[in-house]
Amino acid sequence: MPDSVTRIGEFAFNDCYTLEHASEHYAKFGTDGNLPAKLTVVGSRGFGMTSTEGRLHLKTLPASLKECGERAFYNCGPNVYINELPVNIPTIPVFSFSGCPNISVTNFGSKQGDAGISTPLNFIGQLSFSQYDTGANRSINNIYVWDSVKTIDQNAFQGYGARTSDEKSAVVLYTNHSEDIGWDAAFIGVASIEYNYSDMGGQ
Repeated sequence: MPDSVTRIGEFAFNDCYTLEHASEHYAKFGTDGNLPAKLTVVGSRGFGMTSTEGRLHLKTLPASLKECGERAFYNCGPNVYINELPVNIPTIPVFSFSGCPNISVTNFGSKQGDAGISTPLNFIGQLSFSQYDTGANRSINNIYVWDSVKTIDQNAFQGYGARTSDEKSAVVLYTNHSEDIGWDAAFIGVASIEYNYSDMGGQ
């Protein structure tokens, strides 16, 4: 896929079970498992249900990405290894990354006053990072949610931090918005939730 592509529309590759970026004919997205460098939008179900068998190989999301639709990467399988979100993507809608068992993002949102961030993450939707595979290869000790995040919806991180059924992660919330975060089983399957106001920037 050319680096000049700026938008992947709704349902563009939805249910494309035979999509393979590492096939003998196509190296991968870009050259190393990444989406096009100028991409700004992945529409709803853009890659949804691409393959639970791991045919979608994806290491990063481009810094240019500003919009991610509902179920954009839903059930894309074990070869999605994203560990960082673009800083100017304000909303992660419902089921966006659910069913990507090796995704390992640990920082969500930004501190007040962080430079270069015009539209920081403020909303994390229902089941958006939920994972059903607790035996995945994620290595997550803590999940940090920063002050720009105002709302975390129901079951958003269900099973996300667990590496095995007995080993669970902790969530550290750097936020003043506790009334909108974590009270609808948003973090079910993690060990603990801690509020920390010592490093919130501007507080």
